[in-house]
Amino acid sequence: MTRREPQDRTDYTRLPAPTPIEDTVVSVDAAPLPDPHAGRNVDQHLALRED
Repeated sequence: MTRREPQDRTDYTRLPAPTPIEDTVVSVDAAPLPDPHAGRNVDQHLALRED
């Protein structure tokens, strides 16, 4: 096993350089959300309910 020299070690004493906000925000096209009840069987839901 080779021994690492002090200059080869990662410096964890300082925070990394800040990232500009423009590089962190992803713009997404807003599209209508799918209908959450589209695949729901209402009769089955009412039959299995335990209210």
